[in-house]
Amino acid sequence: MCTIGDSELVQVPVDSIDALLLRPHEADEPGILFLLKDGGTVLSVSGTDAECDAMWAAIEAALPNEDFVRYHSVMFRAESLETVEQRKTPQLGDCIYFGLRNRREFTRSYDSLTELRRDLEEVTEILSVLQDIRASTRASETKQ
Repeated sequence: MCTIGDSELVQVPVDSIDALLLRPHEADEPGILFLLKDGGTVLSVSGTDAECDAMWAAIEAALPNEDFVRYHSVMFRAESLETVEQRKTPQLGDCIYFGLRNRREFTRSYDSLTELRRDLEEVTEILSVLQDIRASTRASETKQ
Protein backbone atom coordinates (compact mmCIF):
# COMPACT_ATOMS: atom_id res chain seq x y z
CA MET A 1 0.00 0.00 0.00
CA CYS A 2 1.32 3.47 -0.79
CA THR A 3 0.14 7.01 -0.19
CA ILE A 4 -0.16 9.82 -2.72
CA GLY A 5 -0.86 13.11 -0.94
CA ASP A 6 -3.72 12.36 1.44
CA SER A 7 -4.83 9.42 -0.68
CA GLU A 8 -4.31 5.80 0.10
CA LEU A 9 -3.72 3.54 -2.88
CA VAL A 10 -4.61 -0.09 -2.22
CA GLN A 11 -2.56 -2.29 -4.51
CA VAL A 12 -3.92 -5.25 -6.42
CA PRO A 13 -1.46 -7.85 -7.77
CA VAL A 14 -0.92 -7.15 -11.47
CA ASP A 15 -1.32 -10.81 -12.40
CA SER A 16 -4.84 -10.84 -10.96
CA ILE A 17 -6.09 -8.05 -13.24
CA ASP A 18 -7.81 -8.61 -16.57
CA ALA A 19 -8.56 -4.95 -17.26
CA LEU A 20 -8.73 -1.50 -15.69
CA LEU A 21 -11.52 0.93 -16.54
CA LEU A 22 -11.01 4.62 -15.79
CA ARG A 23 -14.24 6.57 -15.30
CA PRO A 24 -13.31 10.28 -15.56
CA HIS A 25 -16.67 11.37 -16.99
CA GLU A 26 -18.48 11.01 -13.65
CA ALA A 27 -17.37 14.19 -11.89
CA ASP A 28 -18.52 13.10 -8.44
CA GLU A 29 -17.06 9.61 -8.78
CA PRO A 30 -13.69 9.60 -10.52
CA GLY A 31 -12.10 6.23 -10.10
CA ILE A 32 -11.06 2.93 -11.56
CA LEU A 33 -13.02 -0.26 -12.07
CA PHE A 34 -10.83 -3.35 -11.82
CA LEU A 35 -11.87 -6.44 -13.75
CA LEU A 36 -10.18 -9.27 -11.91
CA LYS A 37 -9.60 -12.88 -12.81
CA ASP A 38 -10.57 -14.20 -9.38
CA GLY A 39 -12.67 -11.57 -7.59
CA GLY A 40 -11.18 -9.67 -4.63
CA THR A 41 -11.84 -7.25 -1.80
CA VAL A 42 -13.31 -3.77 -1.37
CA LEU A 43 -10.81 -0.97 -1.95
CA SER A 44 -10.98 2.46 -0.32
CA VAL A 45 -9.28 5.78 -0.92
CA SER A 46 -9.60 9.33 0.37
CA GLY A 47 -8.30 12.48 -1.26
CA THR A 48 -9.03 15.34 -3.64
CA ASP A 49 -10.29 14.99 -7.20
CA ALA A 50 -6.89 16.12 -8.52
CA GLU A 51 -5.25 13.24 -6.69
CA CYS A 52 -7.30 10.76 -8.70
CA ASP A 53 -5.23 11.69 -11.78
CA ALA A 54 -2.04 11.23 -9.77
CA MET A 55 -3.23 7.82 -8.59
CA TRP A 56 -4.07 6.72 -12.13
CA ALA A 57 -0.64 7.89 -13.29
CA ALA A 58 0.98 5.92 -10.45
CA ILE A 59 -1.01 2.81 -11.35
CA GLU A 60 -0.07 3.17 -15.03
CA ALA A 61 3.59 3.65 -14.11
CA ALA A 62 3.53 0.53 -11.94
CA LEU A 63 2.06 -1.68 -14.65
CA PRO A 64 4.50 -3.30 -17.08
CA ASN A 65 3.67 -1.58 -20.39
CA GLU A 66 4.19 -4.67 -22.50
CA ASP A 67 1.66 -6.56 -20.37
CA PHE A 68 -1.22 -4.19 -21.02
CA VAL A 69 -2.96 -2.89 -24.12
CA ARG A 70 -4.66 0.49 -23.83
CA TYR A 71 -7.92 1.28 -25.58
CA HIS A 72 -9.41 4.70 -24.78
CA SER A 73 -9.90 4.64 -21.01
CA VAL A 74 -9.50 0.88 -20.69
CA MET A 75 -6.24 -1.00 -20.24
CA PHE A 76 -6.40 -4.72 -20.97
CA ARG A 77 -3.89 -7.40 -20.07
CA ALA A 78 -2.45 -8.30 -23.45
CA GLU A 79 -2.40 -12.01 -22.63
CA SER A 80 -6.06 -12.06 -21.57
CA LEU A 81 -7.58 -9.67 -24.12
CA GLU A 82 -9.03 -12.52 -26.19
CA THR A 83 -10.50 -14.14 -23.06
CA VAL A 84 -12.04 -10.84 -21.93
CA GLU A 85 -13.56 -10.37 -25.39
CA GLN A 86 -15.03 -13.87 -25.38
CA ARG A 87 -16.46 -13.44 -21.90
CA LYS A 88 -17.83 -9.98 -22.80
CA THR A 89 -19.95 -9.67 -19.66
CA PRO A 90 -17.83 -9.62 -16.49
CA GLN A 91 -19.12 -11.88 -13.73
CA LEU A 92 -20.32 -10.54 -10.37
CA GLY A 93 -17.16 -11.56 -8.52
CA ASP A 94 -14.85 -10.01 -11.10
CA CYS A 95 -15.45 -6.38 -10.21
CA ILE A 96 -13.85 -4.11 -7.66
CA TYR A 97 -14.41 -0.38 -7.49
CA PHE A 98 -11.68 2.05 -6.52
CA GLY A 99 -12.62 5.69 -6.26
CA LEU A 100 -13.08 8.87 -4.31
CA ARG A 101 -16.05 11.14 -3.88
CA ASN A 102 -15.78 14.88 -3.20
CA ARG A 103 -12.85 14.63 -0.77
CA ARG A 104 -14.72 12.29 1.56
CA GLU A 105 -13.42 8.86 2.37
CA PHE A 106 -15.32 6.47 0.15
CA THR A 107 -15.53 2.70 0.39
CA ARG A 108 -17.58 0.85 -2.16
CA SER A 109 -18.90 -2.64 -2.30
CA TYR A 110 -21.71 -3.77 -4.53
CA ASP A 111 -24.57 -4.14 -2.07
CA SER A 112 -26.90 -2.78 -4.74
CA LEU A 113 -27.32 -5.03 -7.78
CA THR A 114 -28.67 -2.01 -9.70
CA GLU A 115 -25.37 -0.15 -9.29
CA LEU A 116 -23.37 -3.23 -10.18
CA ARG A 117 -25.48 -3.86 -13.29
CA ARG A 118 -24.97 -0.24 -14.38
CA ASP A 119 -21.20 -0.59 -14.09
CA LEU A 120 -21.22 -3.97 -15.82
CA GLU A 121 -23.32 -2.53 -18.66
CA GLU A 122 -20.75 0.24 -19.12
CA VAL A 123 -17.89 -2.25 -19.22
CA THR A 124 -19.80 -4.58 -21.54
CA GLU A 125 -20.50 -1.68 -23.92
CA ILE A 126 -16.79 -0.83 -24.10
CA LEU A 127 -15.84 -4.47 -24.60
CA SER A 128 -18.43 -4.74 -27.37
CA VAL A 129 -17.04 -1.67 -29.18
CA LEU A 130 -13.53 -3.04 -28.76
CA GLN A 131 -14.58 -6.38 -30.21
CA ASP A 132 -16.22 -4.66 -33.22
CA ILE A 133 -13.08 -2.61 -33.88
CA ARG A 134 -10.83 -5.66 -33.61
CA ALA A 135 -13.15 -7.67 -35.89
CA SER A 136 -13.11 -4.94 -38.57
CA THR A 137 -9.31 -4.65 -38.23
CA ARG A 138 -8.95 -8.41 -38.74
CA ALA A 139 -11.33 -8.27 -41.74
CA SER A 140 -9.30 -5.50 -43.40
CA GLU A 141 -6.05 -7.39 -42.71
CA THR A 142 -7.53 -10.51 -44.31
CA LYS A 143 -8.50 -8.57 -47.47
CA GLN A 144 -4.95 -7.26 -47.94
